[in-house]
Amino acid sequence: MSFGDEEPTQPGTPTVGDHWAMLRRLFANLTPEERARVLVLADAWFNCDANKRALLEATACEFAG
Repeated sequence: MSFGDEEPTQPGTPTVGDHWAMLRRLFANLTPEERARVLVLADAWFNCDANKRALLEATACEFAG
């Protein structure tokens, strides 16, 4: 067997369904209060422009780090 005959070992990219399944599992582990907070934050995230999103993401990274 030569190097060129080997099958690729990189995993495939996840499908959209995989992402939704992961989000459902995460959301199921939240308390009702945490779910409400996530929904408020998600609504704010999707209703702001790219500049505000970049600022929010940078701020969150600073607090997380």
